[in-house]
Amino acid sequence: MPEPTRILHRHGAELRVYADTDALRDAAAATLVDVRGRDHPWHLALTGGSTPEALYRRIAARTPQGWGDTHVWMGDERSVGPEHPDSNWGMADTAMLRHLDVAPEHLHRMRGELPADEAARAYAAELRTVFGGAALPRFDLLLLGVGEDGHTASLFPGTAALAERQRWVTENWVPELDTWRITLTMAVLCAAARTWIFAAGPRKAAIVRDVLGPERDPERWPVQGVGGHGVAPVWWLDEAAAARLG
Repeated sequence: MPEPTRILHRHGAELRVYADTDALRDAAAATLVDVRGRDHPWHLALTGGSTPEALYRRIAARTPQGWGDTHVWMGDERSVGPEHPDSNWGMADTAMLRHLDVAPEHLHRMRGELPADEAARAYAAELRTVFGGAALPRFDLLLLGVGEDGHTASLFPGTAALAERQRWVTENWVPELDTWRITLTMAVLCAAARTWIFAAGPRKAAIVRDVLGPERDPERWPVQGVGGHGVAPVWWLDEAAAARLG
């Protein structure tokens, strides 16, 4: 397994920096397979994006068996069905899920083909059924990315979902994209036992510098809110994304 070129710490979070995206994905795949639960139900929440897609392909190739007791969830989804090329679930399914022996009843998809408010309510109901009387669903591992504007999941700067304090899942109108999204709320993101945030490539260098710098403003950069009420996240970075950290 590739070793990080350096390990940094910012605001309580650990930053694992790798030489390039291949090394990052190989290390993350090996670590995820190592930490997954084997003796009890284990809950994994996925994210979309190009770095996770390559990570998922590595996991499927590395360890296709032994996932029967794993529940797979999605952190957010576009307002499209799973066959659409923009679907986060469709990407994860093609890259990884259909190649693993996850029990079909343990695959929990956000139904982006439904109206966003209906899809959000349905997903919240599914979470409540599986997690029983829990105050919040607690994923054993939550995977996230960060956009160049500081968004994570589909919690975008200036959008209504950032103010949601009661719901576990909400619809979110994103004006700059002119579309609805379905997303887990910040309280749910913060309740995870482990959270990994991925950023790779030179286009992420500026936002990585900003969100891991001294200024704290989760309204401007929603990803800064992750982990504030739970365990600090681990950031997985390549050297290109970490280039402006100093």
